[in-house]
Formats: sequence, structure tokens, C-alpha cells
Amino acid sequence: MNAVSTVAWVAGTPLDDFLNRTDTGSSSGELVRDVGGTMAMAGLLLAIGTIVFLARVHRGPLAEVRSLLLIVGFGGVLTLAGATAELAGIQAVFETGWSDVLSVDASSAPMLRLLAGVLLVFGIGTSTARVEATGLEPGAVAALDGPPSVRWLPGTESAFGLVGLAVGAFSFAFDGHTVTEGPRGIHLVSNLVHVAAGGVWAGGIAALVAVAVIRHRGRSGSIAELVVRFSSVATVALAAVAIAGGLMAVLILDDVDDLTGTVWGQRLTIKVAAVGVAAAVGAYHHLVTVRRLDRPEGVDAAEMARVRTTLTIEALALGFVVIASGLLVNGSTI
Repeated sequence: MNAVSTVAWVAGTPLDDFLNRTDTGSSSGELVRDVGGTMAMAGLLLAIGTIVFLARVHRGPLAEVRSLLLIVGFGGVLTLAGATAELAGIQAVFETGWSDVLSVDASSAPMLRLLAGVLLVFGIGTSTARVEATGLEPGAVAALDGPPSVRWLPGTESAFGLVGLAVGAFSFAFDGHTVTEGPRGIHLVSNLVHVAAGGVWAGGIAALVAVAVIRHRGRSGSIAELVVRFSSVATVALAAVAIAGGLMAVLILDDVDDLTGTVWGQRLTIKVAAVGVAAAVGAYHHLVTVRRLDRPEGVDAAEMARVRTTLTIEALALGFVVIASGLLVNGSTI
């Protein structure tokens, strides 16, 4: 059961009546829970995408590797803080002690995200310290063509962080419509694919923007090669997001009228519109930008400035998508 349905069950109140409650304690508690859930989701997607970006796309100075690993660690902190807020919100909704909150099904998902945040903070934090202390070896970073260009490789010191990513992604199998609508197995797999692919896309764009800012400020090179390499990764991720998201919508919505006749459907419509904006910019990158950047004669400053602008627009659109997704996960059932 998700948080809302569990509370209704415990209180012995019909679900529809519970969802229409307007008392201050419940409303404020649900707000804290929803904000916390959105924070935790944002942190996880950022960490997932940045790790995949490091492993599959990034090639650059060791300082950039450290910066990107710090971003993963920040994602862990955001996940940890968000999960804590989720639990606090559930505690306010239940109007009971923490020991009781931690013993009900409503807390399963945020508790998993809490664990994921801890594993990310300490796992990736350890990895970062290891890189800073030892330079390149052992296992964390391997040279490609010699300094200063390096490639991050997951080693044993990153194991806890990687497990944290898996736990965080799996946590969404225990809340939202995953546990209330459609065949549980199909919905669970679709949700996992949706979260993982969404993280690869949104978090990867955030990581790419971060590298673009670092290189622009330091006048240390172009991101053309990274944009070209990330394009194929983003294309696969976008396709997975669309397929998994479409399947989940079919499982949840009873008919097309639910898109405008329910709060959840309206939120979904807004999210889809934002995804459409981000996808349009992504398609522009894939079909136009990549061709301009993947040229032997190189890229001029004006073209790189244009790329930074369009990447920022895509990142902002995806940030809005993350917020909308957080509201959908904890939104009322239809």
C-alpha cells in the first residue's frame, strides 16, 4: 500500500473520504511528505545519471572526475534529506510516534530511500577520498591517452554507492500507483525502467551542463566530444522513458477523460508537456547539434555557446519534470 491508502486503512476511513480531508495537520503532513519525496527523487535521478555519465560518456581531467563524484555525493545528501522529510510527513499524517511510523507499510519506500542516501553519501564519499588520496590508482580512474584525460571506472570503493543507487531505484516499487493499479509485476518493472532511464537522461544532462560550466570558466576545452557521445545514451534513455511511462499511464488511467477530470491526470498532462519540451531539445541535439559538433575542422566559440544554452534549457525542463514526477508518485489515486 502507498502512504495515502495505508493511512486510510489504519483509520478505518473510506479512501475517497480520506483523500478529501482538509484538516490542517493532515494537509501539512502530506505537503512535507510530497516535498521530501520530490527531493529524494531528484537526488536519486541526479546520482544515477551522473554515475552513468562518468562511466559511459565522460573523458577529461581528474579534477572533473572529482567534481562529478561530488555531484553524486550531493545527490545522496538530497536523497537522505528528502527521505527524512518523507518520514516526518508520514509521522504528521499519522499523528503518532516515530516508532509506529517506521513499522507500517507506508514507510517502506522512504526507508529504502533513506538507506540509499546513506549508502550514496558514504559509498561515493569514500570513492572520492580514495581518488583524491591516490591520484589514479587503484581501480577508481584509469588513463586513456595519458594525463590529463582520464576515465572513471567503478572500483570496490564505489560498491556501497552503487548498491545505494539500486536500492533507491527499487524503492519506487513500494509507493505510488505501482502498488495500487494494474498487474503488480508489469507495473513494477515498468516503474524501475522509467526511474532508471529517467535518471540516465535527466542526471546525465545535469552532469553534462556541469562539465560545460567547468570547462567554460576554466577555458579548458570543448564539450563537443561529450555531447556527441552522450547523444546515443540519451536517445536510448528517452525511448525507454517514453515506453515505460506510456505503459504505466495505460495501467493507471481508466479512460482519456481522466487526463483532465482528475488532479492526478492534470499533473500527468503537465509532466508530459514538460517532457515534450525536453525531448524536442534533445532531438535537436541529436539531429542537428551532433552533426555540427562532430566535424574534423572543430567547433567555434559561438556554436559552443549555443550548445550550452540549449543544454541549460533541456536541464531546466527536466528539472520541472522531476518536480511533476514527485507530485505524481504521492498523488491521489484516481
